[in-house]
Amino acid sequence: MKVLFIGAHLPLAGHSVRAPTVVIREALAAFRMLGHDLVFQPLLSHDAEEGFEEAGERALAWAREAGIELLPPLYAPPDSIGTTPRQLVRQAFSSDPADFYPSYALRGQLAERVARSGADVVFHLWTSAAFGACAEVETPVYAYAGNPDHYSMEARLKHPDLFAVPRKTARNRVKLILWRRAYRRFEDVVVRLALRSTWLGCVSAPNAEYYAAHGHPRSFYVQNMWPALAHEETVPEPTENRIVGNLGGQYATGNTFGGWLLAREVLPALDRLLGEDYRVHLYGAGEFVAPLGEALRHPRVVNDGFVDDIDAELQAAKVFLLCNNSNPDYVVGHTRILHAWSVGSCLVAHVDMARAMPEIVHGENALLGSTGEELAEQVARACRDDALRRRIVEGGKRTWEREFQPLVVVDRVVRRIEADLRLGSGSPAAARPTPAPR
Repeated sequence: MKVLFIGAHLPLAGHSVRAPTVVIREALAAFRMLGHDLVFQPLLSHDAEEGFEEAGERALAWAREAGIELLPPLYAPPDSIGTTPRQLVRQAFSSDPADFYPSYALRGQLAERVARSGADVVFHLWTSAAFGACAEVETPVYAYAGNPDHYSMEARLKHPDLFAVPRKTARNRVKLILWRRAYRRFEDVVVRLALRSTWLGCVSAPNAEYYAAHGHPRSFYVQNMWPALAHEETVPEPTENRIVGNLGGQYATGNTFGGWLLAREVLPALDRLLGEDYRVHLYGAGEFVAPLGEALRHPRVVNDGFVDDIDAELQAAKVFLLCNNSNPDYVVGHTRILHAWSVGSCLVAHVDMARAMPEIVHGENALLGSTGEELAEQVARACRDDALRRRIVEGGKRTWEREFQPLVVVDRVVRRIEADLRLGSGSPAAARPTPAPR
């Protein structure tokens, strides 16, 4: 099978500040290992590649050596809402994809490239710009999809105080009304473009349900992926009650929801259960919103920010505590779980993480809780019971190896595509998407 693979980043090697570069490279390698012909189409943002120029050249050299055909990059800024007041007003009343996705302007050019490539299928990975750029592609398209583009900001706008969205003045209140209206319009555009994909393989189960509810006939959950990256295999077992309480951008939506639960409910419960015998370390670039940053000021919380060797930090901790998904308005999957499992972390998480990733099973590869008190109790159990902690660590490793290795996941993707094409549901007549929105 010949696959035209669209990626929003170049396939950089090893660890990176951007998980997509890791996953794109590993997915490309997996397709090649399975014997498929690959054409790689970078669909980039100029800003996103700044500072990675040398690594990008090495990534392209790696792709050529792997037998991957490279197409010249296409460039488009990411989707944006309300960059200027005039744009916000226009978007609040628009249904035109071009008003939301700059990549929509590339749809004709990309359709021509796909047709010339002779690809049997187009595959794009975590590349929201590809939904706009693929609007006129006739070849069947498999979208390996992350969260719908409107989802994060929509959740923030539902909780303006939590995210420090100003609304004290009349001007700010009007602006908030326009933002909410613009994001409802954006959601309509996101869904219309996504429905044109032949397959929507969503790495979060609620997202698959969302698109299915909006009428997509082949929207389904598919596992996320994370590779085995070089790290210290044998390290001393942690002895201190050290807990990783945040991983990833501190400004991120899911981390903000999780941080509030950590600050308001988990930390007071840990104080009761463990006294002064614990430390929570927070990792990730950027800053928490000001109210959350203040709420996380605590004598046993250390904000380390971005660190060079996150694997070593995970391995030095007894527990990786993930309070994300505690708010029902934002339930998503996270590659950081796979990363943590791969290096031997004991996962304690909110029960709704298992809604997003059904492979998470309480008592097998994670310890789950539905409230701050329950999460603190599970953290205390893992800190006090080394045998339990080791059992959860081993269960996480087994689950990652069995379900989430890139070669395993890409093989599932290929089998689904080939089965549908054999049945005719992916044929040009049966798989042709709905007309491009105008």
